[in-house]
Amino acid sequence: MMGRGLFAGAKMAKDRQKFRWSDRRYKKRMLKSRAKHDPLAGSTQAKGIVIEKVGIEAKQPNSGIRKAVKISLIRTVTNSPPSLPATGPSTSLTSMTRSWSKVSAAAWVVRTGTFPVSGTKSFKSTAFPSMKWFEDERKSRSDEVSTMSDTEPEVQEVKPIAGIGTKVFGKWDASEVTCRDPGLAPYINLTTVGVPHTGGRHANAWFGKSKLSVVERYINKLMRTGAYTGKKMGAMKAFEGALDQIAERSGNNPLQVFVDAICSAAPMEEITRIKFGAVSQPKAVDSSPSRRLDVALANLAKGAQQGTHKSKRTLQNCIINELTKASEGDVTSFAVGKKEELERIAASAR
Repeated sequence: MMGRGLFAGAKMAKDRQKFRWSDRRYKKRMLKSRAKHDPLAGSTQAKGIVIEKVGIEAKQPNSGIRKAVKISLIRTVTNSPPSLPATGPSTSLTSMTRSWSKVSAAAWVVRTGTFPVSGTKSFKSTAFPSMKWFEDERKSRSDEVSTMSDTEPEVQEVKPIAGIGTKVFGKWDASEVTCRDPGLAPYINLTTVGVPHTGGRHANAWFGKSKLSVVERYINKLMRTGAYTGKKMGAMKAFEGALDQIAERSGNNPLQVFVDAICSAAPMEEITRIKFGAVSQPKAVDSSPSRRLDVALANLAKGAQQGTHKSKRTLQNCIINELTKASEGDVTSFAVGKKEELERIAASAR
């Protein structure tokens, strides 16, 4: 209730001071919220690094795209007051003095073997416990440093392709296969147990395709569209026969030819479209290893499918032709040609 009468001035001033804090602008001014949350820290100018250019579309009744930039401010490092573990930085002069006194007291303890008694302003020389533990600790640390310097750094072994010790179609050993692309090597899985048919058990799992053999993934991509849709046994027999023919012609492991074809057909970079207001422009981006493997398998399968269109050649012959050319890096291969085209477009959009 508001004060009344001749001597109510003190109460009215007190109430006024209390209720002023209900005003949002007064609270901001008194707590200095603007200076605390100002990215420029009260300064009129600041330095920054331009991160990206953006276009902001104007609202009605105006029209057009306003050019703007996103920047990252360069923070200047200031001399911070002394701090101690578990106490935080010291701000006031009194706390700074106390911090320095604690630091000097700790140094005094290590140097002289005495410690200050709490609650007193001066040091009382009291017998410090035995410093034997300190000497032992110092010796043990010096021994650790010497042993670490004597030991040689360990050399990490190169991990082989997944699926070592298994045979694809019961004929071709995966332990002989190597991958010349270090980015794709961890993602090429040649593990095959029996018939390469898992029934899609990895379909809805997070990165479940990484547990699937590239042999089965290639067979699945062969029967995606056209006359081979759903005919898994036909695609599987065609791929197995293609591997047999490659082995007879070259005398080498056909899985090595298959892995080399994947490495040659995997694009390193692609393009994406970035939209600035109403304007979109292409931008070159690096491809992840998982996507590189997906694109390579899809293009190798598509090239084999298109070779049978309006032709008397069988799917098996087209698979042999596509894998052999791709493993050699021949541009006449559909997959290698697509890769070159993607990288050429990405180079122009950098």
